Amino acid sequence: MITPLTAETLQGAKLTPAATAAVSPDWFKQFGVTFVRDEDDLDSYEFAGISIKGLACGLLRYTHSPAAETTLLGPQGVATDRLIRAFAGAFDLPLDCFHWRPLDQTEA
Repeated sequence: MITPLTAETLQGAKLTPAATAAVSPDWFKQFGVTFVRDEDDLDSYEFAGISIKGLACGLLRYTHSPAAETTLLGPQGVATDRLIRAFAGAFDLPLDCFHWRPLDQTEA
């Protein structure tokens, strides 16, 4: 159900923030997800590329973010609720741990 994806595989994928889960990357690591460290012009971060139910997705955590949370990235055009249900099911997370999501993101 969860398949790792490399940065090369995700190159060109249009991933957008779909939600924030109130768990650190350590939660996902117990499911075999491997994060890589990198940095952008804002901060250093941990990133993992994964496929859930055939959807290319990502997990992102900025190093200096004050809360123990991880941003879920999903493909553009996929409904936020669909992504959240896929993440919740794959990682044994309750739906109420997702505390941020775009106001309205429906499937195109």
